[in-house]
Amino acid sequence: MKCGDAGGRLVTTGEPCRQTTAMGKRCLWHSRDADGRRLVAIKGSVKAQLQALQRLAVDSPAPSFADREAIVAWAQEMAGKVLRGELDPRLSAEARGHAQLALQARTAEAQERLVEALLRVEHGGAAMLLLTRLQDGLSDGKRRPLPSRPLALVTPEAPG
Repeated sequence: MKCGDAGGRLVTTGEPCRQTTAMGKRCLWHSRDADGRRLVAIKGSVKAQLQALQRLAVDSPAPSFADREAIVAWAQEMAGKVLRGELDPRLSAEARGHAQLALQARTAEAQERLVEALLRVEHGGAAMLLLTRLQDGLSDGKRRPLPSRPLALVTPEAPG
């Protein structure tokens, strides 16, 4: 059943309203339920405000993921916006995923530079042992002393 079947008419054209309703009832806009219309308007306003929170302003600067410090500073700024209610947490989670990718890329670059530096300084098993120890320390976060070079014992010369 349509609202127009119960007498609801469009104000602009005078045609019957085509809103589907219960049998013999008018739609919310053509009924005499002022409180219902007011609640619908309030809900629409709240929904519009929430949608505005879902994204940053168009003129917001793009995040700088140039280095680890820039990523951390950006993450702190976004966390503050979410906690103050200025940014939708779902949008923040999506952006956080992109920041995590940038951070992983920075970590991979640092490891590549470390490998290149070790290979330039010293070739062989000692360099590989040092690299393994460094990578293990990075993955579990524990600090361990790096292996030192073996020192040759110097014995004092006997007098005479």
